[in-house]
Amino acid sequence: MPEDFGSFLALLPKQKNGVPLRHAVEVGNPAFACPAFYGLARRHGTAIVYAKDEDFPEIDEQTADFTDARLMTSREDMSTSTTKSEVNGFARQAAEWEKW
Repeated sequence: MPEDFGSFLALLPKQKNGVPLRHAVEVGNPAFACPAFYGLARRHGTAIVYAKDEDFPEIDEQTADFTDARLMTSREDMSTSTTKSEVNGFARQAAEWEKW
């Protein structure tokens, strides 16, 4: 994790024209999958995007009052892109996020 990432998060605006803003970050480097990064995101109230993809670390940590998820496991060889079992798994995971 870059040393100055906390400085970046501190720069994110809390509001725009009186409208509260929330932020999420999507990281592609596995070095971010660590307790230090989770704590940093949590201190800044920034969500870590849950990216379900081979090219991104799959980080499932509650660091904000919302969850941002990108489910990118679709396959070209299937007309529905995902199996029923995968969709059911995503639904179970979303139900867990709702409890946060």
